[in-house]
Amino acid sequence: YRITIDSFDAAVYVINKDLNIILNNEKLLQWLKELDLPLLIKGKNIKEMYPFISEENLSTYDEVFKTGESRTLKNHMVYNDKEYYTQIKINPVLDKNEVIFAVVIIHNQTEEKKLNHELRASLAEKETLLKEVHHRVKNNMQVISSLLDMQKYNVHDKRDQALFIESQHRIRTMGLIHEKLYKSKSLSEIEMNIYIEELISDYIHSYPHIEMLIDVDDIHLHIDKAMPCGLIINELIYNAIKHAFKNSTPENNKIKIILKRIENKYILSIIDNGVGMPENFNITSADTLGLQLVYSLTKQLKGSLDIKNDNGAYFSISFE
Repeated sequence: YRITIDSFDAAVYVINKDLNIILNNEKLLQWLKELDLPLLIKGKNIKEMYPFISEENLSTYDEVFKTGESRTLKNHMVYNDKEYYTQIKINPVLDKNEVIFAVVIIHNQTEEKKLNHELRASLAEKETLLKEVHHRVKNNMQVISSLLDMQKYNVHDKRDQALFIESQHRIRTMGLIHEKLYKSKSLSEIEMNIYIEELISDYIHSYPHIEMLIDVDDIHLHIDKAMPCGLIINELIYNAIKHAFKNSTPENNKIKIILKRIENKYILSIIDNGVGMPENFNITSADTLGLQLVYSLTKQLKGSLDIKNDNGAYFSISFE
C-alpha cells in the first residue's frame, strides 16, 4: 500500500473518521514544504495541518464517511502571498459497508491554471489582432470601391461604366465578409442568413421592381466557402437583373436565393422567373466575366453546377 501511494504523482494521505492522518506519501511532504508547513503530520488532524481549510471543505470530508461516496473538491486559495489551485479527490475505504478510512489525493493545478491563463491571454491578443486585420481589409476595400466610384464618372461609355459598377459589387461582397468576421465572435465562420440578407440589401433598394426572396437555413460557413458563395450570389443576381426581366412586367419579377444543408451537402440555388437561359447555353464558353467567375468559383468550392430553364433561369451549386 505504501509503495502504491508513493508512486502517485500527486500528494496523497489517508485519514480516519476523526480526520486524523494515518498515512501519507512523499509528494505530500514536498507540497507541505513548499507551503512552509510542518512536516511531522502523522496523527495530526487535517484542521491542524491546513490552517486555511474551510468549513465547507470539512463538511465534505464528513459526507464521505457518512455516505460512503467519493467527492471531488476544486480549491482556490492564497497562502503566504501565493495563489494555489488544487483538485482534491476524497475516496472512501469500506469494510463490511462501513467507511473506515478515506484516501485523499491532491492534484496541484497551479501551474496548469497559470499556463491556461497565459494561453487565454495570448489567444485574446491574437483574436484582437485578427479582428483588426479584418477591419483594415474591409476599410481598404471600401477605399478601392470609392476610387472606382470616382473613376467611373470619367468614363462616358455606359458599358464601361457598368464594368466599374460590377467590380464595385464584387469588392463590396468580399469586404462584407471581413466586416462580418470583424464583428463576429468567430474569426473563421460566417452566419450565412445574415450575410446574404446584407449582401442583397443594396440590390433591394436599387431595384425595387424586383422581389428578392431568401430561404437560407441556419448555416455557418468557413470563410473559404463563404467568400466564393457570396461572390456567386452577387454574380448571378447581377446577371439576372441585367438579362432576365427585359420583356416582363415589373410586378412579377422575382429572384430567389436558397441555401440548404441536405445530409453532407450544401445546396446553393439562385432562381429567377425571367426569360431563362439561351438554348444550348454552356457556361464553360460564356463570354461574360460574371458567369466565368461563377464557373471558376464552383470549381474552387469543389462543387458541381446545375443550370437549367425552369420558368426562368435556375442555377444550383452543390458542395460538401
